[in-house]
Amino acid sequence: MMKIVNTSLYDSKNLKTLFCFIHTLMSKQEGRLLHWKSLQIKVMNKTKGNSYSGQACLGYVKHSTHSDQTDMWLSISKECSLHDIAQLFAHELMHSYGYNHHQFHTDPLTIEQIKIVDNQFNKHDLLSDKAFYIPKVGKSYKKMTHTLMNKYNWLSVDDISDIYCDGLLLEVEDARVDVEDLRYDLWHRAKSWKGAYDLSVWLITEEWQKEFTNNWTVNLGEYYE
Repeated sequence: MMKIVNTSLYDSKNLKTLFCFIHTLMSKQEGRLLHWKSLQIKVMNKTKGNSYSGQACLGYVKHSTHSDQTDMWLSISKECSLHDIAQLFAHELMHSYGYNHHQFHTDPLTIEQIKIVDNQFNKHDLLSDKAFYIPKVGKSYKKMTHTLMNKYNWLSVDDISDIYCDGLLLEVEDARVDVEDLRYDLWHRAKSWKGAYDLSVWLITEEWQKEFTNNWTVNLGEYYE
């Protein structure tokens, strides 16, 4: 039985069903491909837009035991239409029958045959699950911290690494607080953007004030409200 070696974003089983169906359509005029049972097709992913390409051995080729056993190569992008995939396979299949380019139409399937394919198959169903995979994007604590700074004008974060150390050192400031309060120096610096973000959230939720004083409005400046 025809074999598919597939590294594309399409489902191998569904591609095989489509290719078998097209071969059946074409065999009504061309006859069954003599080496259909041993035909090996390599399907690869094409990453540029809705492009596609193909190549096939002309007629039956007896492969040596040490050579690549592939008879047909198809490169198909995720955006290709069902029409393009069907005509691409039909085109390369004509080469497998032994025809050169001048002996058949570039798109071998007729309008009626394409309509039959459209009625039997759906492009979305041909795609595998990996075609719809969306990789998770890691958190950017630097971006998240700057978002907080834009929202709260009393919050600022400055990179003071060059002044105090070789590694990253960030100074988180709250303009509402009296900077002469000695307790402030205990928590206003962070060695990572995650630390700066966590500290900013801590300031915004005013948890620090509850920790340091019973009256958590002490030492707040005019920008408190």
